[in-house]
Amino acid sequence: SSYVTQPPTTEYPTFYPTKPEPRLTAKPTGRPITKPTGPTNTRRPTKQPTEVAPAAPPSGITTALDNELGFPWQTSPGLPWTTSDWDKTGGRYSARSHIGIQAGEQSDLSILIKSGRGGLLTFDFKSDVRMPHHGCYINLDGVTLKGFTFPTDWMSEEVDIPPGDSVVLFRAWSPNLGMPAPMYDVSGTIGVDNVRFRPS
Repeated sequence: SSYVTQPPTTEYPTFYPTKPEPRLTAKPTGRPITKPTGPTNTRRPTKQPTEVAPAAPPSGITTALDNELGFPWQTSPGLPWTTSDWDKTGGRYSARSHIGIQAGEQSDLSILIKSGRGGLLTFDFKSDVRMPHHGCYINLDGVTLKGFTFPTDWMSEEVDIPPGDSVVLFRAWSPNLGMPAPMYDVSGTIGVDNVRFRPS
């Protein structure tokens, strides 16, 4: 099968993501500070993720992506994607890149689309990375279409698929900077869900 494994042409893929929302600045109220009684980190759900070892694609991943198109999926053998039931946009699961990738590693998920007329691939995508130690991007036939260097919420994305055979690649990666990554409030992963293909 046509499985894209080549790294980006530069150390950092060329893309122009939108800037994250500015942080809110708290103003003093003069009231005494009280110790919180609940979780101090409200960015993530308090429920811990349930990571399920992936079944041999396309069965497990296809189910997670709510995708019944029959196109073959592939994931990195050494750093495979898994299914997650705690952070998704539809159905019971989403697909999530490998947790804990180290410097110089990458976790890939790709789909081979065979279409005589081409069409439109739509999907939900979420980034939980932060450069310079983690990044992600989306490729079509080896060409980078979009990438992110910061966390995002779930968002709807689409890729125009030309006629013939095409490979769409989702990659979470960590550049080899020769230094340990600091403790960020990110997992270094990306998520994909609710994949659909509409032929032209």
